[in-house]
Amino acid sequence: MILRQSRWKIEEQILLLKRLGMLLDEGYSISDAIGFIQIQLKKDKQNELLESIEKLKNGEKFFKVLAQLQFHSTAVSFVFYGEQNGNLSKSLQTAGLILSEREKRKRKIRTLLTYPIFLLILTGGMFFVISWQLLPQFIQLYHSFQAEPNVLLKSLFWIREHPLMIGTVLLLLFSIMIIAQYSYRMRKTSFEIQTAFGKFPILGNLVQLWNTYYIAYHTSQLLQSGLSLFQSLHFIKDDPKKPYLKEAIEKINDGLLNGDSFSAAVQKIPFWKKELVTVIQHGQLISKLEVELEAYSQYCLEAFFEKLEKIIKIIQPLIFGFIAIWIILMYFSIMLPSFQLINYI
Repeated sequence: MILRQSRWKIEEQILLLKRLGMLLDEGYSISDAIGFIQIQLKKDKQNELLESIEKLKNGEKFFKVLAQLQFHSTAVSFVFYGEQNGNLSKSLQTAGLILSEREKRKRKIRTLLTYPIFLLILTGGMFFVISWQLLPQFIQLYHSFQAEPNVLLKSLFWIREHPLMIGTVLLLLFSIMIIAQYSYRMRKTSFEIQTAFGKFPILGNLVQLWNTYYIAYHTSQLLQSGLSLFQSLHFIKDDPKKPYLKEAIEKINDGLLNGDSFSAAVQKIPFWKKELVTVIQHGQLISKLEVELEAYSQYCLEAFFEKLEKIIKIIQPLIFGFIAIWIILMYFSIMLPSFQLINYI
């Protein structure tokens, strides 16, 4: 029987991932752990998890089950690796931790933006009142005095008289941006898109840190499970949620076939941090590649969230600055005509 799926909230996903990880550490099998957790959930979620247990018993991979439940791509990817490296409990708990941190940042952004957005709406309302109530009176006064309005007032007059044209132009520009973005994604591979993102100011550093964390962490876990470096790369190439990794691994393999060292081949991947090469070289030199990759991955994750935190702290002052300029312009739009008209009296 196919059940109608209900969407899992991100908080529910985080809770399930963490509980599953803890129960696996206690010696539960994945099916038994899911069976225990579903007892505590609502009826619709219980039905979905019971159906998931049946799928697992029929041999389906857990990461595919999560994908069918529409879990976050981070959870699906981490479970994909956890099933291979034999440490599923750690992968589940790590995915839960990362998603939890991500949600914490999202909530902080929402909190920081609530008041500025309220001010924007308020000043937008004031601008509407000025444009549709005060401006007509200023226009009549200027006509009666046969005076020439200033540039700011002319601009406001023009905006008031051409709302349909402005709306059409904005809608057209927005449509062009959407079409251009879609066309770009269709023409470029996911590897090329990641490369482009990695070159963006500010955003590029975050992209590189996250991508470097991702490859370093999962490679270290696969190496610790007993796979060779070649086997680990071969497995990473099949990542269901990161198609750009397939092309990245193929480029590394091509470099190795051409006689490059592993670190030299990795250096050619543009959306990974350059320090990754040094970590690989040192790890191979002391025969502790898996240990150093895991330590470096944690550094990248911490740096990623630290930089994200700094960006969040910058956003609010920028919005307040924009609002301040907006209010000053509205003030001038009211006061300048008044002072100009006084000169004609």
